[in-house]
Amino acid sequence: MVCPNCKLPVSDEAASCPRCGFVFSGEPAVPPAPEAVPVPETVLPESPPSAKKKKNVPAIILGILLAISLGALIYMINQYNILYAENNSNLGVIRDNKARIGSLERDVDAKNQEIGDLRALDEDNTETIAELSEKADYHKEFMKVLASEESWGYATENFHVDKGVMVLKRFGGMHELKLYSTYYTTFTFEVSDTSVCIAKWSDDEWINKDTTVFITPVSAGYATLTFTNELYDTSFKVLVVVE
Repeated sequence: MVCPNCKLPVSDEAASCPRCGFVFSGEPAVPPAPEAVPVPETVLPESPPSAKKKKNVPAIILGILLAISLGALIYMINQYNILYAENNSNLGVIRDNKARIGSLERDVDAKNQEIGDLRALDEDNTETIAELSEKADYHKEFMKVLASEESWGYATENFHVDKGVMVLKRFGGMHELKLYSTYYTTFTFEVSDTSVCIAKWSDDEWINKDTTVFITPVSAGYATLTFTNELYDTSFKVLVVVE
């Protein structure tokens, strides 16, 4: 039904109007005094509570999102700082390792150079040892040759030379050997190894009491010159050593 006083729709079972307080007794409605009329807050409809809550939901969600974003930003900044610090630390380690590698490489180069020098020295020593060994064998043989003759360069007082042993250098040029004889006669000589030295008379044909024999070294080794004459039945040798 409708309240006859304020025209508010009310339930049929209601005994009075919830707005104006009119009692449904079947009697004509008596309008209340003006001062008894409810204040406007009871007259004007209020906004439903659910509408206020709906208006606050987006702000709450936005706040949550801002809080989450701020937290994520702070987390990312912290992670960045951690990674930056670790990266700087790693860069320092890398620099130290590069410096150490450079130092080790220089040490390796120095050791390689030292090894090369030692190998070169070893090769030189090996060659020197080989040369000394060859010379030792050569001198042993030379001593045997020296021991094979009682007197080098001398047969008798009447038949001898000024040097019984000649030690010459290769490429040292021509050397002289003086031959002496008391009597005029014809002399001859023979070279045992012409690859070591070459000998010749100073004259094409010699029959004087003294003369010169020119000896030219050719290669390392030793050779003997055997001198004879037609007057004496005696010969002697001259040893020529070429170094």
